[in-house]
Amino acid sequence: MDYGAQSIDLQALKEFTSLLVILGTMVAYLLGNLLDKFARQWQRFFVPKDSAKRTLDAFKANHPQFTYKFQHTDADIIRAFIKRIDPDTASTIEKHGATRTMFRNISLNLVFLSIIFLVQAIVTSHWVIYLSLCILTVIFSIISGQQGARYDEWYHVMTYEAAVAASLKPESFVNIKKKTSSK
Repeated sequence: MDYGAQSIDLQALKEFTSLLVILGTMVAYLLGNLLDKFARQWQRFFVPKDSAKRTLDAFKANHPQFTYKFQHTDADIIRAFIKRIDPDTASTIEKHGATRTMFRNISLNLVFLSIIFLVQAIVTSHWVIYLSLCILTVIFSIISGQQGARYDEWYHVMTYEAAVAASLKPESFVNIKKKTSSK
């Protein structure tokens, strides 16, 4: 099959073996772990270093009716406690953390892709197409980084909400009114 300048040889695709797929997966896994340090640094463009503290301060300001006996540095212990008493809530919190990581890594990879497109714009005669793709991937990288920041905030907020909720009793929400006798 011929699609413009590029052609796809379907016979070559049929010759992919399970070994190549496993090898490719292992290489991708290793590269992902090696690039994680860079992705964490990249995330700083979107998430401040003290985001857990800022989120807790905002949470306390939104819920001044409670006395807090924990700090933002206790979040890992709180999540471990939540995991023990409420696995469903812990799972939701961890999903926010995983989604944050996914968006962080996508954002960094889009930056790498934009650099590739920029180089292609410089060395080829199709500079308009590649420069447009470069700009588009930078925009998507920024959007992905911002989404990662949102999930980072939700990750922390849900941790604090779960800690407060675990400390409440049903009486915290509702009191039964006493009947008044009519004499």
